[in-house]
Amino acid sequence: MNPIHWTLCHDGGCRWGILTTNHIEGFNGVLKGARSVPITASVEITFYRLVKYFDEGRTIAENASNRGHLYTTNVQRWIDEHQAKANVHMLVPINRGIGEYEVRTAPHGMGGGARQIVSLRPPSCSCGKYTLFHLPCSHMLAVTADLGEDPFPFVAPEYRLEVHKRIFAQKFRPMPHEQYWPDNDYPTLLAIPARQREVKTGRPQHSRIHNEMDTSRQSGLHHCSLCLQRGHDKRECPARIRSIRQ
Repeated sequence: MNPIHWTLCHDGGCRWGILTTNHIEGFNGVLKGARSVPITASVEITFYRLVKYFDEGRTIAENASNRGHLYTTNVQRWIDEHQAKANVHMLVPINRGIGEYEVRTAPHGMGGGARQIVSLRPPSCSCGKYTLFHLPCSHMLAVTADLGEDPFPFVAPEYRLEVHKRIFAQKFRPMPHEQYWPDNDYPTLLAIPARQREVKTGRPQHSRIHNEMDTSRQSGLHHCSLCLQRGHDKRECPARIRSIRQ
Protein backbone atom coordinates (compact mmCIF):
# COMPACT_ATOMS: atom_id res chain seq x y z
CA MET A 1 0.00 0.00 0.00
CA ASN A 2 1.07 3.56 -0.62
CA PRO A 3 2.73 4.97 2.55
CA ILE A 4 0.44 8.02 2.24
CA HIS A 5 -2.46 5.88 3.41
CA TRP A 6 -0.88 4.33 6.50
CA THR A 7 2.05 6.43 7.78
CA LEU A 8 2.11 9.77 9.55
CA CYS A 9 5.41 10.91 8.05
CA HIS A 10 4.08 10.64 4.47
CA ASP A 11 0.44 11.72 4.85
CA GLY A 12 1.12 15.44 4.46
CA GLY A 13 -0.61 16.27 7.74
CA CYS A 14 -3.98 14.83 6.71
CA ARG A 15 -4.33 12.84 9.94
CA TRP A 16 -3.56 15.78 12.26
CA GLY A 17 -1.40 13.55 14.46
CA ILE A 18 -4.10 10.91 15.00
CA LEU A 19 -2.44 7.51 15.24
CA THR A 20 -5.54 5.32 14.91
CA THR A 21 -7.13 4.67 11.52
CA ASN A 22 -10.40 3.11 12.71
CA HIS A 23 -12.69 5.97 13.82
CA ILE A 24 -15.22 3.55 15.28
CA GLU A 25 -12.79 3.04 18.17
CA GLY A 26 -13.76 6.52 19.33
CA PHE A 27 -17.26 5.24 20.11
CA ASN A 28 -16.11 2.34 22.26
CA GLY A 29 -16.23 4.53 25.35
CA VAL A 30 -19.79 5.56 24.51
CA LEU A 31 -21.00 2.04 23.78
CA LYS A 32 -19.14 0.33 26.62
CA GLY A 33 -21.63 -1.71 28.58
CA ALA A 34 -24.35 -1.32 25.92
CA ARG A 35 -23.57 -4.44 23.90
CA SER A 36 -25.11 -7.10 26.13
CA VAL A 37 -28.55 -5.54 26.48
CA PRO A 38 -31.63 -5.63 24.22
CA ILE A 39 -31.55 -3.39 21.16
CA THR A 40 -34.01 -0.86 22.62
CA ALA A 41 -31.91 -0.48 25.77
CA SER A 42 -28.74 -0.22 23.66
CA VAL A 43 -30.26 2.63 21.62
CA GLU A 44 -31.40 4.39 24.78
CA ILE A 45 -27.99 4.09 26.46
CA THR A 46 -26.27 5.39 23.32
CA PHE A 47 -28.68 8.32 23.09
CA TYR A 48 -28.23 9.51 26.67
CA ARG A 49 -24.47 9.07 26.63
CA LEU A 50 -24.20 11.15 23.46
CA VAL A 51 -26.44 13.78 25.06
CA LYS A 52 -24.11 13.91 28.07
CA TYR A 53 -21.01 14.02 25.84
CA PHE A 54 -22.33 16.94 23.78
CA ASP A 55 -23.59 18.78 26.85
CA GLU A 56 -20.18 18.56 28.54
CA GLY A 57 -18.34 19.66 25.38
CA ARG A 58 -20.75 22.56 24.89
CA THR A 59 -20.35 23.67 28.51
CA ILE A 60 -16.55 23.55 28.36
CA ALA A 61 -16.51 25.59 25.14
CA GLU A 62 -18.93 28.19 26.49
CA ASN A 63 -17.01 28.60 29.75
CA ALA A 64 -13.72 29.04 27.90
CA SER A 65 -15.34 31.57 25.57
CA ASN A 66 -16.73 33.54 28.52
CA ARG A 67 -13.21 33.75 29.95
CA GLY A 68 -12.05 35.38 26.71
CA HIS A 69 -10.13 32.42 25.30
CA LEU A 70 -9.79 32.15 21.54
CA TYR A 71 -8.41 28.61 21.41
CA THR A 72 -9.13 25.37 23.19
CA THR A 73 -7.43 24.38 26.43
CA ASN A 74 -5.38 21.69 24.68
CA VAL A 75 -3.89 24.28 22.31
CA GLN A 76 -2.93 26.55 25.20
CA ARG A 77 -1.34 23.59 27.00
CA TRP A 78 0.60 22.69 23.84
CA ILE A 79 1.92 26.25 23.51
CA ASP A 80 2.97 26.42 27.17
CA GLU A 81 4.76 23.05 27.13
CA HIS A 82 6.65 23.74 23.90
CA GLN A 83 7.44 27.31 24.91
CA ALA A 84 9.35 25.91 27.90
CA LYS A 85 11.45 23.84 25.48
CA ALA A 86 11.94 26.82 23.18
CA ASN A 87 13.60 28.85 25.93
CA VAL A 88 16.77 26.73 25.77
CA HIS A 89 17.08 26.61 21.97
CA MET A 90 19.94 28.47 20.26
CA LEU A 91 19.04 30.53 17.19
CA VAL A 92 21.07 31.44 14.12
CA PRO A 93 19.24 33.99 11.90
CA ILE A 94 19.51 33.16 8.21
CA ASN A 95 16.94 35.51 6.68
CA ARG A 96 14.95 37.61 9.14
CA GLY A 97 12.73 38.97 6.37
CA ILE A 98 10.94 35.66 5.98
CA GLY A 99 11.65 34.44 9.49
CA GLU A 100 14.14 31.82 8.35
CA TYR A 101 16.33 30.54 11.17
CA GLU A 102 18.58 27.65 12.03
CA VAL A 103 17.51 26.37 15.44
CA ARG A 104 19.91 24.28 17.50
CA THR A 105 18.51 22.27 20.38
CA ALA A 106 20.53 22.00 23.58
CA PRO A 107 22.02 18.53 24.18
CA HIS A 108 20.45 16.62 27.05
CA GLY A 109 21.13 13.04 28.04
CA MET A 110 21.26 10.86 24.93
CA GLY A 111 19.26 13.31 22.79
CA GLY A 112 19.23 16.93 21.73
CA GLY A 113 21.90 18.73 19.77
CA ALA A 114 19.91 18.63 16.52
CA ARG A 115 19.61 21.40 13.94
CA GLN A 116 16.25 22.37 12.50
CA ILE A 117 15.43 24.84 9.74
CA VAL A 118 12.44 27.08 10.49
CA SER A 119 10.63 29.43 8.14
CA LEU A 120 7.63 31.50 9.16
CA ARG A 121 6.60 32.67 5.65
CA PRO A 122 5.28 30.20 4.72
CA PRO A 123 5.37 28.44 8.09
CA SER A 124 7.40 25.24 8.13
CA CYS A 125 9.93 23.38 10.24
CA SER A 126 12.23 20.57 9.22
CA CYS A 127 11.27 18.55 12.33
CA GLY A 128 7.89 17.87 10.68
CA LYS A 129 5.76 18.51 13.77
CA TYR A 130 4.09 21.59 12.31
CA THR A 131 3.06 19.64 9.21
CA LEU A 132 1.86 16.75 11.35
CA PHE A 133 -0.05 18.54 14.13
CA HIS A 134 -0.73 21.95 12.52
CA LEU A 135 0.59 23.56 15.71
CA PRO A 136 3.86 25.51 16.12
CA CYS A 137 6.64 23.33 17.48
CA SER A 138 9.22 24.51 20.01
CA HIS A 139 11.58 25.53 17.19
CA MET A 140 8.96 27.81 15.64
CA LEU A 141 8.06 29.23 19.06
CA ALA A 142 11.71 30.10 19.63
CA VAL A 143 11.77 32.02 16.33
CA THR A 144 8.49 33.87 17.03
CA ALA A 145 9.81 34.87 20.45
CA ASP A 146 13.05 36.19 18.93
CA LEU A 147 11.09 38.22 16.36
CA GLY A 148 8.54 39.39 18.95
CA GLU A 149 5.62 37.85 17.04
CA ASP A 150 2.48 36.25 18.40
CA PRO A 151 2.63 32.45 17.91
CA PHE A 152 -1.15 31.94 17.74
CA PRO A 153 -1.54 33.10 14.11
CA PHE A 154 0.48 30.00 13.21
CA VAL A 155 -2.10 27.74 14.87
CA ALA A 156 -4.48 26.14 12.37
CA PRO A 157 -7.91 27.86 12.38
CA GLU A 158 -9.58 24.49 13.02
CA TYR A 159 -8.30 24.73 16.60
CA ARG A 160 -10.15 27.98 17.30
CA LEU A 161 -12.75 27.91 20.03
CA GLU A 162 -15.50 29.09 17.70
CA VAL A 163 -15.01 25.95 15.61
CA HIS A 164 -15.11 23.84 18.77
CA LYS A 165 -18.39 25.51 19.74
CA ARG A 166 -19.95 24.80 16.35
CA ILE A 167 -19.08 21.11 16.68
CA PHE A 168 -21.02 20.82 19.95
CA ALA A 169 -23.81 23.19 18.97
CA GLN A 170 -26.03 20.30 17.94
CA LYS A 171 -28.84 19.88 20.47
CA PHE A 172 -30.89 16.78 21.09
CA ARG A 173 -34.65 16.73 21.59
CA PRO A 174 -35.92 15.14 24.84
CA MET A 175 -37.37 11.68 24.52
CA PRO A 176 -40.97 11.57 25.80
CA HIS A 177 -42.45 8.65 27.66
CA GLU A 178 -43.73 5.81 25.53
CA GLN A 179 -47.34 6.61 26.45
CA TYR A 180 -47.03 9.95 24.66
CA TRP A 181 -45.59 8.60 21.44
CA PRO A 182 -47.74 9.24 18.35
CA ASP A 183 -49.62 6.33 16.90
CA ASN A 184 -48.03 4.57 13.98
CA ASP A 185 -49.03 1.95 11.47
CA TYR A 186 -45.70 0.15 11.39
CA PRO A 187 -45.96 -3.64 10.97
CA THR A 188 -45.34 -5.77 14.02
CA LEU A 189 -42.06 -7.65 13.77
CA LEU A 190 -41.88 -11.13 15.24
CA ALA A 191 -38.74 -13.11 15.88
CA ILE A 192 -38.11 -16.27 13.86
CA PRO A 193 -37.15 -19.01 16.33
CA ALA A 194 -35.16 -20.93 13.72
CA ARG A 195 -32.91 -17.89 13.12
CA GLN A 196 -32.31 -16.96 16.73
CA ARG A 197 -28.74 -17.11 17.90
CA GLU A 198 -27.87 -20.05 20.08
CA VAL A 199 -26.87 -19.04 23.59
CA LYS A 200 -23.46 -20.49 24.33
CA THR A 201 -21.76 -20.75 27.69
CA GLY A 202 -18.20 -19.83 28.42
CA ARG A 203 -15.98 -17.15 27.00
CA PRO A 204 -16.68 -16.29 23.34
CA GLN A 205 -14.02 -17.23 20.85
CA HIS A 206 -12.39 -14.44 18.84
CA SER A 207 -11.96 -14.84 15.10
CA ARG A 208 -9.37 -12.07 14.74
CA ILE A 209 -6.08 -13.14 13.20
CA HIS A 210 -3.25 -12.68 15.70
CA ASN A 211 0.05 -11.10 14.76
CA GLU A 212 3.33 -10.27 16.45
CA MET A 213 1.68 -7.51 18.48
CA ASP A 214 -0.35 -10.13 20.36
CA THR A 215 2.78 -11.92 21.53
CA SER A 216 4.11 -10.70 24.84
CA ARG A 217 7.75 -9.66 24.88
CA GLN A 218 8.06 -11.23 28.30
CA SER A 219 6.79 -14.64 27.17
CA GLY A 220 10.29 -16.04 27.00
CA LEU A 221 11.33 -14.62 30.37
CA HIS A 222 8.99 -16.66 32.61
CA HIS A 223 10.60 -18.68 35.39
CA CYS A 224 9.14 -21.99 36.46
CA SER A 225 8.53 -22.15 40.20
CA LEU A 226 9.11 -25.92 40.19
CA CYS A 227 12.32 -26.47 38.22
CA LEU A 228 13.46 -22.81 38.25
CA GLN A 229 14.14 -22.92 34.51
CA ARG A 230 13.38 -20.03 32.16
CA GLY A 231 10.95 -20.17 29.26
CA HIS A 232 7.88 -21.81 30.82
CA ASP A 233 5.72 -21.78 33.94
CA LYS A 234 4.72 -24.55 36.33
CA ARG A 235 1.68 -25.48 34.24
CA GLU A 236 3.91 -26.37 31.28
CA CYS A 237 6.83 -27.68 33.29
CA PRO A 238 8.24 -30.84 31.64
CA ALA A 239 9.13 -32.29 35.05
CA ARG A 240 5.56 -31.83 36.27
CA ILE A 241 4.13 -33.37 33.08
CA ARG A 242 6.44 -36.42 33.43
CA SER A 243 5.44 -36.90 37.05
CA ILE A 244 1.76 -36.77 36.14
CA ARG A 245 2.20 -39.34 33.36
CA GLN A 246 4.11 -41.66 35.68
